[in-house]
Amino acid sequence: MDKISKTTFTVTHKQITNFEFELIDLRDENLAIDCNLEESIAGYFDNPEFHTNIGSSISELTTTAAGCFYTDTLQKISGSDMVTQNFGGIRDVIYEGTITPFSIYAIAPFGSSFDTFSMTIAELRNFLNAYSRSFTYSLDTSFTVQKNNNEAFTF
Repeated sequence: MDKISKTTFTVTHKQITNFEFELIDLRDENLAIDCNLEESIAGYFDNPEFHTNIGSSISELTTTAAGCFYTDTLQKISGSDMVTQNFGGIRDVIYEGTITPFSIYAIAPFGSSFDTFSMTIAELRNFLNAYSRSFTYSLDTSFTVQKNNNEAFTF
């Protein structure tokens, strides 16, 4: 990441009364460092629990493969028939070698919750058809719906 944006606005009586936008070049060697923020970030990254070995990868996984790894893992842990994850939510790769909680937080950094739903085949089909954006899913179960002896929907 080379740049970050900073947006500052003031709200007075439920109205935005001042708005400023700044694009900050992180490569700028003269950029002032906020020591308090730097210390807070270092404390976050130095958390020993983030660096516990929880697994390993024999090769680097692209963001697409990391998304599949993530949904496969959630599917196995939860015992769900199917798990979905939007592609945009996967933000890093899994690097070859040790996998740590930090590795998992890096690929899915948004603190999203994990919800489960029971759906009929028709509801699942409608759900999948309703989203034109891509997502990753893991599925251990094969579904086939028969209607008048014709296959209507298969995974």
